[in-house]
Amino acid sequence: MSVLSPLLARIATLRSELLSIAETAGAKATRRPGADAWSPAEIVEHLVRAEDFGILGLWRAVEAAGESGPAAIDPPHDDRTIDEVFADLPDRVDAPEAVIPKRAGRPLGYWSGRLREHQNAIESLAGAIEAVGPDRVVLPHFVAGPLNGWQRLEFFRWHLERHLAQMRRTVGAK
Repeated sequence: MSVLSPLLARIATLRSELLSIAETAGAKATRRPGADAWSPAEIVEHLVRAEDFGILGLWRAVEAAGESGPAAIDPPHDDRTIDEVFADLPDRVDAPEAVIPKRAGRPLGYWSGRLREHQNAIESLAGAIEAVGPDRVVLPHFVAGPLNGWQRLEFFRWHLERHLAQMRRTVGAK
């Protein structure tokens, strides 16, 4: 059993819970809870766009680590979990333009399917990161700066947890 198995299982559970809420929210799925807050459908679209960047970036970092040895960047957060890293950052951060929902999360079925597919991609990626060594894989985050492979995998979990909590508040789910 891989050392990453519990993390990957947690990511899968969060993803499933989030999609279940979004897909059963009815009219609430496309209703924004406030002027500056996303609807559940928009959250799903945002997660797809954000994970696309993370997955592609990590695959590139894995290839670079395999070809050239250890990463040239020394992550400033080496001994910290992603929860510790983000505890020091502002509660609200505006997402980069590239990951802001552009289709209002519609059609939700499309974005939900894409987000489901990401689980397999992340599991394959985790195996590659583990094979090269998580400390040798470095990919910057737009707010936190350089993070190692383990922290970036943890970020998938952290990001899903954050948006799942927002979605629960929006639709009144527990």
